[in-house]
Amino acid sequence: MFSLILCALLGALTFALKVAMATLPNIEPVTLMLILCALVFGWRAMATTAVYVLLEGLVFGFSTWWIPYLYVWPLLVVLTMVFRKRQNRFFWASFAAVFGFLYGFLFLPVNYFVYDMANNPGALLTYIANDIPFDTIHAVSNFVTVLVLLPPLRRVLQAMTDKIRGTKRA
Repeated sequence: MFSLILCALLGALTFALKVAMATLPNIEPVTLMLILCALVFGWRAMATTAVYVLLEGLVFGFSTWWIPYLYVWPLLVVLTMVFRKRQNRFFWASFAAVFGFLYGFLFLPVNYFVYDMANNPGALLTYIANDIPFDTIHAVSNFVTVLVLLPPLRRVLQAMTDKIRGTKRA
C-alpha cells in the first residue's frame, strides 16, 4: 500500500517538475520519472502514470492532444518492465533517447485523424518533418537526464522505500 501511495505522490511531483521546466522545449522529467518508478516499484508505476496524465488533463484541458497520453506514457512503463532486469545506465539512457525520438510519432495515430491527413498526404509529411527537430531535442535531453540522474535517484528511492518498509536489499 505504501508504494502505491508513493507512486501517486511521484505522479504529482512529475507533473510539478514538468510544469516547472515548461519553458524548455521538449526537455522534460517525465520519461526519467516513469522509468525510475517502474524500476523501483514495478507495475505500481502505472499509478504514477495515471496521476500524471490525469493532472495534465485537469490543468491543461482534455483535448485531442491529451488522448495519446492515455497510451504513450503507459507504453513507456510497459516497455520499462519488459527490460527491467537491465542494469546498464547506458542502456537506460539509450532506451530513453529512443523513446524521446519516437514520442512524436506515437501521437501520429490520433493526429492522423484529427488533422484529416488521409485526405492530405502533404500534411502527414509536414507533420513528420516539423516534428523531427523537437523529437531530436527530446531524445538528447532524455539521454542526458537518464544517464546522469537515473542511477543516483534509483539508489535513493530504493533505499528510502526499503527503510520505510523495514527491509534491506542485498
